[in-house]
Amino acid sequence: MFKNTLLVLVVAALLIVLVVAGPVLVIWAGNELGQYLWPDRAVPYTIWTWLAVLIIGVFIRGNVKISKKD
Repeated sequence: MFKNTLLVLVVAALLIVLVVAGPVLVIWAGNELGQYLWPDRAVPYTIWTWLAVLIIGVFIRGNVKISKKD
């Protein structure tokens, strides 16, 4: 019983960390890769850019299905 509860808590904590840190990592990656395309421009780390990345991530997501034919 304790193992199952611990597993659920760990998975929930990882999901929360990914939801919080994910948009910040996307903004950082965009700034790092974008410095070669537009050197004088950087996306600021604000709550609004974090929220924008989170909203865009909800609508633009990968949906890859691989089916094996016999």
